[in-house]
Amino acid sequence: EGKIQLALRNTIDTKLASPAPVMSRVLFAGRAAPPPRQPGSKAAPVRTPPPFVIEVITGNKRETKTFPNP
Repeated sequence: EGKIQLALRNTIDTKLASPAPVMSRVLFAGRAAPPPRQPGSKAAPVRTPPPFVIEVITGNKRETKTFPNP
């Protein structure tokens, strides 16, 4: 693991910026990071994606296999 720093700011911009940290797994997952929570606000319920379900047919036997969706 390393530290990634990006800066695209005008050189005359002197305002202090303290953005929320972003985890590397979010960067490489291809999804946007959730916005930072405001103090005193309630967290939204975490939605988990439905699992993957496949049907395996072997001869005349049918099975359903379920795998978690990461």
